[in-house]
Amino acid sequence: MRFGALAVTVVLVLAFGSCGGHPEGAFRRVIFRSNAALSRAQLDRARGVMQARIEKLGLKGATVALRDRELVATLPRGNVELAVSVLLREGRIEVFDLQGDLLRPTIDAQGFPRPSRSRLHLKKHSAVLGCGPGARYCPGVPGKPLQAYYYLFRYEPGNQTHPVPELTNADFAAGSIRQDIDPQTGEPIISLRFTSTGAKKFTDLTLKLAERGRVVHNRIGGAPPNAFQQFTIVIDREIVAAPTISYEDTPHGISGNSGAQITGIGSIGGAKDLALVLQTGPLPAPFYRVASE
Repeated sequence: MRFGALAVTVVLVLAFGSCGGHPEGAFRRVIFRSNAALSRAQLDRARGVMQARIEKLGLKGATVALRDRELVATLPRGNVELAVSVLLREGRIEVFDLQGDLLRPTIDAQGFPRPSRSRLHLKKHSAVLGCGPGARYCPGVPGKPLQAYYYLFRYEPGNQTHPVPELTNADFAAGSIRQDIDPQTGEPIISLRFTSTGAKKFTDLTLKLAERGRVVHNRIGGAPPNAFQQFTIVIDREIVAAPTISYEDTPHGISGNSGAQITGIGSIGGAKDLALVLQTGPLPAPFYRVASE
């Protein structure tokens, strides 16, 4: 299954070469901190995620240490800014039922997305997702978006009967995530496979969208595609794809056993770094750069 794709509107980092040529002492320390009240275990998990990213980038001699409530990364001077942009990526992937999870004022009475051009105020059990202006497509926006748009989504990950988002990092097999090339277009893609639990969730979600699309079409009439439903793939709270489920072509949903692809994500370097971030798992909370030493 291929996910119809949008451009990822985050910093895309160039591929790193080997850092073995850096002379002894040619390192800088960069300090990171989070505003979240993280436990010691969560801080240590964040350190482990950043260390794993450093190792995948091939930054020889680089380390991440925990110092009180801060993380201190020792990085080769020539790669500091590039490394920091990868280390600070939260790496959170989420899948939402677009029409089913959207909240007012960003969904109209007919159930169609109605994006906001201004930032939205959070409600209880909600999340604000962004899209554009670098995206190829934003739900409810005609043509290529030229500015940022915002959507208010239901957010109830702890709901025992209907958790939202419907899928998260835990539903993807981290070892299966890789950067690849689409043999038909030659564009970089990211390939993913679901865990067994994630595959069932994906199948159930697409079946629900197919069935709802048929109900909507029976209600509103017109061309069937106008009633097709969508799910959204979200990375670090930015919508990167909104594939459509056709109740005509896939009336029983789509099996999650064959995995998926995300396309339209920019350069090969950007795709490699995004795959790297997703492979190492998400940080427990957003971090920011405090200082360099």
